[in-house]
Amino acid sequence: ELLEATPRLVGRVLHNYAQDSRRLQREDVGAVKAILEVMATAASAVRTHTDTYGEEFRGVCASLTRLSEVENPDDLRAQLREEAGQLREKVTRMVADNEGSLQSMQRELSQFRARLAEAESAASTDALTGLANRRELERQLEERIQQTRPFCVLFFDLDEFKSVNDRFGHGCGDQVLRQFAKMLSDLVRPGDVV
Repeated sequence: ELLEATPRLVGRVLHNYAQDSRRLQREDVGAVKAILEVMATAASAVRTHTDTYGEEFRGVCASLTRLSEVENPDDLRAQLREEAGQLREKVTRMVADNEGSLQSMQRELSQFRARLAEAESAASTDALTGLANRRELERQLEERIQQTRPFCVLFFDLDEFKSVNDRFGHGCGDQVLRQFAKMLSDLVRPGDVV
């Protein structure tokens, strides 16, 4: 009877895994959308800077065009020195602004990368035991199925575990789980996932 019921049980478990996986994927999409919104805001800020500098350089071009009409060489040199100084000042300010914007964007990107790495780690690791969680199990199963190589899945049930919690408390039960997790981790081959 157990062997006959196994395909239905496995089918139900895989169906539940698939539902949870889709839910977690939707959550991942939400996190990516938040990152994209911040990046869009940063791109908009860069565009605003670029528009501002474009307007300033159009003004410089207009001034230089007006200078081409000056007849007196002394006036031309004086006005040219003044325009050159203003242009140097604008370029210096533009470079400083762009460097500041770039550094700010790089800091934000580093923070997002760190937060994404933390989220990925937290999303695939059980906080109590440090072992792979159900989400990571689903990812590992999907990866192994895609590779079309044989693999094995073992499920463990700790008999009478509830009595440990009831008799000694949840702190003791947590310690038992951590010890069991460590024992399993120490016994598997490299590349195996507990």
